[in-house]
Amino acid sequence: MTVAPEENTPLTQAEKDKYDQHRRPGNPHPLMLRLPAGIPFVVGMFLFLIIIPIFLFQPKVNEITEKAPWLLTGLAVCIKLAWGTLETDVRMIEPFYILSLRHASPKVLTLDYTAMAFGWMPIRALMNGHFLVALVGLGSVLAEVLTVLTTSFANVSGIDFAKQSPPDRLRFRGEEEINAGEETFLSFWISFALAVFILSFLCLVAAFVYWRRHHAFLPRQPNTIASILAFIHQSKMLYDFVGTETLSNSQMVTKLVGIKKTYGLGWFTGRDGEMHCGVDEEELVSGYKHGEDSKKANMPWNSNWQSFD
Repeated sequence: MTVAPEENTPLTQAEKDKYDQHRRPGNPHPLMLRLPAGIPFVVGMFLFLIIIPIFLFQPKVNEITEKAPWLLTGLAVCIKLAWGTLETDVRMIEPFYILSLRHASPKVLTLDYTAMAFGWMPIRALMNGHFLVALVGLGSVLAEVLTVLTTSFANVSGIDFAKQSPPDRLRFRGEEEINAGEETFLSFWISFALAVFILSFLCLVAAFVYWRRHHAFLPRQPNTIASILAFIHQSKMLYDFVGTETLSNSQMVTKLVGIKKTYGLGWFTGRDGEMHCGVDEEELVSGYKHGEDSKKANMPWNSNWQSFD
């Protein structure tokens, strides 16, 4: 029979290490920011870029758009939804990425892209100099435009537009019947060019995002209140926020900038005198490297010595 420990019995360091120093996964970031999801996503957008002219300009394949006019629009909606997930993840981790680079401005502590409006976010990110976030936000706007453009390709044969050059012959159905739907010569080619440009832009931006953000630079996802609190547990940085309860966001930023401190993500000595991994004022003991436990390197007497070889 197992005897339950008493309620007030303190845990030993070995027990703390057992539950607190658990083995971290290969990459704790959201799935959409990892290559197993990113590579199929980019490849899927590239394939969609290829099949649009095939569906429009190949006679046999073009019959599919007549029987299933929703097909291209449905694929564009899938891309839009996946891109929205990517944008949400980029918005969420951007402040923590800046902190992981060390010596970040106090403005980062109040930066929150997740609460910004759909169209305003890329403009604000551009003003802040966060170009990757701005590109992803612009991509969300263009993904919305892409869904509208693909609806115009339903029941349209691009072969007719490729053969006919005078625009007037496409505005009116005369001697020769043309499968143009509601499109004119000019509107079709503008829609087609915009769709190709948007898909090319999304592929390039997505590739750039995975190049810059696919590596693990956080110990956990900052997607819940509990995970955020874990980042600032025992942080001396909290003293800088004393007396800011009644201040607005801009007033709080002004106060923090006036303190003239910088902040970073990594290992620091907390208010309890022990090593913690999270966000604190500089200088930190060391930066965060995924899979490495700096507590054992800097304070081996506080770690589980039995685990050393």
